[in-house]
Amino acid sequence: AEPGPEQGFETVLCSDLVYAGDVTTTRALADTILRMTGGVADAVVVSCFETRHVGLYGGQKGAQSSSDEQNQLLAALLRDEFGTVETVPLEALDADCRDPGIIVHIFSRSPRPSPSPRLSK
Repeated sequence: AEPGPEQGFETVLCSDLVYAGDVTTTRALADTILRMTGGVADAVVVSCFETRHVGLYGGQKGAQSSSDEQNQLLAALLRDEFGTVETVPLEALDADCRDPGIIVHIFSRSPRPSPSPRLSK
């Protein structure tokens, strides 16, 4: 029998979806995203987050944040499946949300064309 049509989502958008210091939910999130996009060859996941400068045990401001660590874990868990990970450059973000603490990653299974520069003033 021939395989059926692709099943799953072509695009998954994630915004501030990880919790500082919570490895269990980060792993569950990655598993859920992989199930949601499993049957779609050209699926894309866009993950946006703001770094939080709070250490896992109340560390000093400026130390790597635990939310940043969880986003790095999410990226590592998705990287093997998606292969292509692009970090959107700061200058490509809208001027209203252009902040060095805002990070946008785009995960895709196939190479994507270079993003066109953002036209904003």
